[in-house]
Amino acid sequence: MKKPRTEIILVKYNNFAYEYETVMSVLECTEEPYNLTIYDNYENDENLSTIWNRLIGRSDAEYICLLNTDVNVQKGWLSKLLAVFDREAHTGAVGPVTNSCGVKLHLVDPTADYKVFDVTDLSAFCIVFPRHLWLGVGGFNEEYHLYGEDSEFVARIIDAGYKLKIRSDVFIYHYGGKSMEVAKERGKDIDKIRQKSKSTYKKFYESRNNN
Repeated sequence: MKKPRTEIILVKYNNFAYEYETVMSVLECTEEPYNLTIYDNYENDENLSTIWNRLIGRSDAEYICLLNTDVNVQKGWLSKLLAVFDREAHTGAVGPVTNSCGVKLHLVDPTADYKVFDVTDLSAFCIVFPRHLWLGVGGFNEEYHLYGEDSEFVARIIDAGYKLKIRSDVFIYHYGGKSMEVAKERGKDIDKIRQKSKSTYKKFYESRNNN
């Protein structure tokens, strides 16, 4: 039996209703063969970057899809995102358009036709990339807490000579911020975490520009 081309990774964080909706939408709307890995992070409460690196390292899939657990995908979403790698030269990572995202480049009006945009940043609320490229750029920086690890990762993809793409006929609904709500309930200082992440990214940005 041929192994699935893609590993979809979902990290749970005690948001059952949203997590259930996400999983059901993946099961119902994903026609492309895939392997689904669901990791419950509520008890151990590790950095996302640490979990992603560990789970991607265990995978033998050609492509990795990181997907938040507060989204709702639509029919054919994964096949369409994967097709960009076949159609567009030097593609390093691909994302969809959405209604809500910290990276505003995703907030493009969806279209029915095939349209692909080059962008300078992508959010890991939904991102697809080749596993070999994750290896090539050294994985995710595990110094980050909740924010920023995806921006540094895709910046290193660009530095490696690849392009970031958004496909505008793939719309994924994103509730947004649901894990952050749980983190606040646990007593996490979100502002402090954001500042630490900004400081980590600033160090990366400065070293990147000095090279």
